[in-house]
Amino acid sequence: MTRPSIAVVMAAYNAAPTVARAIDSILAQNFDSMRLVIVDDGSTDATPDIVRRYVESDSRIILRRLPCNQGKAAALIVGFKSVDARYFICCDADDVFVEGAFAHLYSKACGCDADIVAGAMREIRGDRTRLVAPRAGITSLDDMPLDTVHFSLCNKLIRSSIIHGNAMPFEGIDRWEDLGVVARAVACSSRLEFSDRPVYDYYLTPGVASLSRSSKQLVLSDRLEMTRRLLEWFGKNDLDARFSVFLDHLKFCAKVRYARTPRRDLRKWAATYPEINRKILRLRHIPLVYRLLFYTAGLLLPSRSRCNR
Repeated sequence: MTRPSIAVVMAAYNAAPTVARAIDSILAQNFDSMRLVIVDDGSTDATPDIVRRYVESDSRIILRRLPCNQGKAAALIVGFKSVDARYFICCDADDVFVEGAFAHLYSKACGCDADIVAGAMREIRGDRTRLVAPRAGITSLDDMPLDTVHFSLCNKLIRSSIIHGNAMPFEGIDRWEDLGVVARAVACSSRLEFSDRPVYDYYLTPGVASLSRSSKQLVLSDRLEMTRRLLEWFGKNDLDARFSVFLDHLKFCAKVRYARTPRRDLRKWAATYPEINRKILRLRHIPLVYRLLFYTAGLLLPSRSRCNR
């Protein structure tokens, strides 16, 4: 079997209601040089049975099964190691690709030999659809706001050699695994291309929690751990000075949930990565109103501490 141009990696856990829709959107791409690797992460529902029926009818589909639920990062690692392709892209088991997405992204990649090509996403919440496109003029990691369209794995072709060489998921972090992979991949890339054409439909089902919208404490702890590991990686590779703008935003966004949950703890917020507090007004990817609010909070906290003595 020849080396495919694109390998799609899908981690699936108890995804029986949506996984067929996701697979159908991939098979409908009319892009022959493709493999689909589905990693069943210890599902206890009908997910593996549904996937097996597709495997039996399409030789491009590979099923890998984990003996028990190990988390999305572990499943993605298995998927990335299961196939050799020129580029990787991911798909969540409850989302879909837009028609023609692969042809569009691959054409742009070949046109300039890009390491990464990213398209826009359609965010679907009930009966409402919102188009979210990457920011214009991106040339570096420092230009990328820390949001879904810029750091999702599902709207990006990434050269496989970069994934295998520098950007495999960090094991044990299942709510921000995309951030860890994309940040390191972009840092190691020499050519980035972005498109405002939608390639992926991202479903936000009302009342259904996703990994990134699950327990607030887990979201916070995973984000802090992801930040710690990225800071360590950028430091070890002497890239921390080059991408200091990104790392400043990373620190701010990692601790922000201390102040945004109903039981907010501004003192923990101020004490976590305190070096960023004096830089808040310079964080250009954060809306000005939030910069002003957090900057003011940082100024008020010391005076409150003195008053409570």
